[in-house]
Order: sequence, then structure tokens, then C-alpha cells
Amino acid sequence: MKNIITTHQLVFTLFAVVISCLSPVYATSNNDAVSGIDQKIEQVLTEQQLDGIVWAMVESDRNVTGAQGVSDAQSQKAMTELHKMYVGSVTKAVLAVGVLRLITEQKLSLDTRVSEMLPSLEINNPWSKTHPITVRHLLTHTSGLDDIRLHQLLTTQTDPDMPLELAFRDSSTLDVRNQPGRRFSYSNMGFTLLGMVIEKVAAERYEDYLLDQVLKPLKMHHSSFHFVDEHDPMLAIGHYENQVRQTPVSTVLRPAGQFVTTAPDMAKFLRFLLTEEHDTKSNFIAPQLLSLMSTPQETESTKHGLKIGQGLILSGRDRHDAMGACRPGSAYGYNAYLCIFPEHNKAYFWAVNTDNESANLDKLNQLFIEQLDLEPAELVEPEALPVQNPEIEGVYVLAPNKMVHFALPDLMFHSVYLSQNGGQLTVQSLQAKDRVLLPLGDGIYRDITRRTPSHVIYEARGEQYLTDGFKTYSKISIVKFTFYWVSLSVGLLSFVYLLLIGLYKLIRLKTSQNRALVLPVINFIAFAVPIYLLSQQHYLQLGDKTLASLSLFVCSALLPLSVLTAAVLLIRQRTFKDSKYHVFALLMFLQWYCVMFYWDFMPIALWKI
Repeated sequence: MKNIITTHQLVFTLFAVVISCLSPVYATSNNDAVSGIDQKIEQVLTEQQLDGIVWAMVESDRNVTGAQGVSDAQSQKAMTELHKMYVGSVTKAVLAVGVLRLITEQKLSLDTRVSEMLPSLEINNPWSKTHPITVRHLLTHTSGLDDIRLHQLLTTQTDPDMPLELAFRDSSTLDVRNQPGRRFSYSNMGFTLLGMVIEKVAAERYEDYLLDQVLKPLKMHHSSFHFVDEHDPMLAIGHYENQVRQTPVSTVLRPAGQFVTTAPDMAKFLRFLLTEEHDTKSNFIAPQLLSLMSTPQETESTKHGLKIGQGLILSGRDRHDAMGACRPGSAYGYNAYLCIFPEHNKAYFWAVNTDNESANLDKLNQLFIEQLDLEPAELVEPEALPVQNPEIEGVYVLAPNKMVHFALPDLMFHSVYLSQNGGQLTVQSLQAKDRVLLPLGDGIYRDITRRTPSHVIYEARGEQYLTDGFKTYSKISIVKFTFYWVSLSVGLLSFVYLLLIGLYKLIRLKTSQNRALVLPVINFIAFAVPIYLLSQQHYLQLGDKTLASLSLFVCSALLPLSVLTAAVLLIRQRTFKDSKYHVFALLMFLQWYCVMFYWDFMPIALWKI
């Protein structure tokens, strides 16, 4: 169907333009300050293959907004600062203000227990008696909950008006994997619970409460937590690589990332976060709460001396020599970033309507930080005489990783190796360039590309940990780590061997012996069906129960049965001596499957992951 712009939509658009012109913006995109960066922004858009951008900069005496590129690659309409953008997890910063508003009104507290607020949900917390999940834990991503499940992220079974509790229909979804309060572990599910807490306290939809109690008071009249589709003429359309359009999609965990806004509105939000005067005069948010806006809570990393991490609204970030409080965000076809620098009374925000995996979006952060002319953070020098500590060397794995079902792949492919040279550490991984850490004393280190302490190594409960305040790694036995790699290697080699030999047996079925190998090879070949079906469906259906996902589950569930049956048949044959290598290959493949089953990776049920 064509997008038909109705009369009331046109009137709304004109009204939005008038209101934007009248709103208290200290400067607009037509001034010298903006023209100085227009060319730089356009260059970044071209280099990183981004379609369009809206942005805002806030300084002590002015707000500056602007836009570049196109709002829709298909129509080639120019982007304007009045265009609305989905901003992904930047949503969390605005929603957090709404939660702090409730706390300021004493309708809630940071220490309110979530299980008491939401008794209908089954939160599986082994530490519930001594460490229940609180509102503070949800705000600071220290609840111990998973980030997100595949069936919550990639699904077409969504409705913008569906009750939030339907996101947690699977009883295992809310398994607490880490003691609440101990470590930062990013959780979209946690912020969805916050949306439910708001609804419980306010007795209305969280979208409506935040509109009335946050957006309207801050005069963010063109922003919304409600779902906005492509029929809104002021919505910039999202894109992927090569200008592939992505129309807006409602999400299951919508409190964690469903928010549309404009550059002028975000300038007002940045101004609110920076201006202490506003807070004390209106008592909109209690000053003691805003003082914890980017201050990490009592996690293990802070207790061991690292002072960066997630606060109640934003997280401390050391980027391009500047220390700020920031929040990144991404949505289907969009990316965004917000950063404030309270000491300098400056801030910036940008949003692009492109989700290009090969783009280096940090180029935009560097550009705006340079444009704000921030004073560099104080450089913390390393110790003069670093101490060698061989105990900290070795392999470290994520503890916890973001999604429980991917714990095994993360253990093997997202682990890091820590080596030491004269007290200086090198962090090596398969996924990124080596990091060099300089010792500052007491187990604290500074990344050579940063100016402030960035990592800490500590011991707790007899285990060694490495953390940057956001990702925590625990040291793993090299024997255990090697076992998983040997298991994978042997399993893959066995798969190739069985596939080749099995295909040969299948071709010569009438004359060959050891025909039992035909069983697993037919199972292997059967995977072509779900692979083909998956390639034919939309990627958003990956977490749905479809013919593709059901056939994938069946094929993966039958694997151990077909392999074990083949092994038994070969062992029972009189010619077992001739087939012992086949049996060994079958058993080696089976051990690999058992390891994946132990880690809940097999059989593959995408609608549960």
C-alpha cells in the first residue's frame, strides 16, 4: 500500500514546524558554529556509508541542532532537524528519568524489590533471600538477568499494544545468572521490567505516564514512547547497508528501546541533565538522585578501585581524551549516541538512520568531542616500578556472557588471553586488536589509549577476574579451555570424515558394506531443508516458530539418535575391525554434540533461545 498523507498529518507537520521555531533553542543550524562542522559531518556520512543524521550540541549559553543526508534513500528527501528518529537504547536514559521521578515523589525507592512489585512474574533468583533484585539493580544493569533472548529480539509476533508481561512467557527467561549487585551485565529485559514497574505504580501504560510526567514537562513535544510507523511524514526511515530500507518494527521489549525523538527535543533533554538549577527549583528529580546519574554503584569493580561504570541514567566513558557520561543506542535501521560532560557544561547527541555493520560510528563521537573543544581528562601516569605477577596471566572468559544459550560460543570465541611483560599487560582476543594496559597500582590499569583508569584485576571467592566496569572476565583453567577447543576440533574433523565416507556409502549403497553410515549422512544432508527455508524467510522471523525453525529443531534433535544408531550397528557387525575408525569418528562427533547439549546449545530451538 502507498503511504497516503492525510490532511491532519499535514496540519500536524506544519504545527510541529511552528512550535519548533518558537521553542527555546539558543541557536539553530543556520549559525557559524554549525556551518563549521557541516562539511566534516558530510565527509563522515560519505566515508561510513550513512544515509542521514540529526544532531544536537549543548553548551553553557546555547543549543545547536542540525541535520545532513537523506531521511529516505528511496525518495531522496533531505533530512531535517525536525525529522524523528528511533534511538534504540538511548530510550533507557529517558525512561530512567521517569523512574527517578517516581522515586522523587516517594512512590517508589531504589531499594524497592521487583518481585514484590511484580508478583505474577517468576523470577528465578537463587540469591533472593539475601540479594533480591531491586529497582537500583535494574537501572544499573546489575540484576544478573540475561540481556535478551533471540525470540524477543527477532520476531514478527509483536503488537505495539501487547501487555509487557507477554515478553516473559517462557519461565526460564528470568533466570538470574549472577548475584544481583555484583557485576554490570547489560539487560534489555531489566528495562522492560522497569516499564512494568512504572505501570504498576502509575496504574497506566508506561508510554502515557512518561508522556505526561517527563516529555511534556521537558517540552519534548515531538518525542514519543508509543510506536510510530512509516505513515508519519516526519519519521526518517531506517536503512541497512546499500540503502536497504527497514520500516519501523515494534519490539517485544519495547521499554528498553522504543522511543522516537528529534534533535531539538534531545537538546532540551541534554540541557535538563546538565542544569542543576532546574532540578532544585522544580524538584522534578531529587538532586541526590541526579548526583548518581553516572556514578557506578557498589559492584565488585568499584569496591576494588575502578570508578567507571553504569550510574542510574548514564555510564561513565573515557573517549577521545574526554571523560563523559554517555548512552549508545541502536534499533532496526538506526544508531544513536548521547554524551554529556557536566564539568564543562557541554553535551552532544546524534542519530543516524543507517545500521551499517562496517561503519565506524565512533568517528562521529570524535568529531563532536573535537567540536565541543573539551579539555582533556587528567592523564594518570603508570607506576614507576611495576610489579610482575604471574598469577594473573592466562585465559579469561566472560562472566557472565550476555545470553545464556550462547555461553559456549562466547567461551571459545570471545575469551581473552592476558600476558604480562614487566608489569604491563596485553589483552589478546580473536575479535579485536590487542589492548595494552599500563599498571597504576593496587590491581588497577589504564588502557594505553585512555587517560583514566580503565581496568581492574581482582580476586573474589578464590577466582581471578578482569573487568573494565562493563565486561567482566573470570580466569579459566587452561586445561578446561583446551578441552573445549579439542572437543570442537575433533567434532568438526569427525563431521567431515563421516560426511565424506557416508556420501561414498550412499552412492554405492547396493555394493558397499558399513551401510550404517548412511543414517548420519542423511541426517546431515537433511539440514539443507531448514537452511533453505531460513534463507527464504525474513530475518525477523528467526525467533518465531516457523517451518524453518521447527525443521532445524527436528534435524538437530535426531543427530545423536542417528549417530548412536550407526555406531551400535557397526559395533555389532562381524567386520567391526574394518569399521573401527568409523565408530571412533561417530563417538567423537557424539561427544561434541554432548558438550553442546550440556551448554544448552543443542538441539537448536530458535524460539526458546
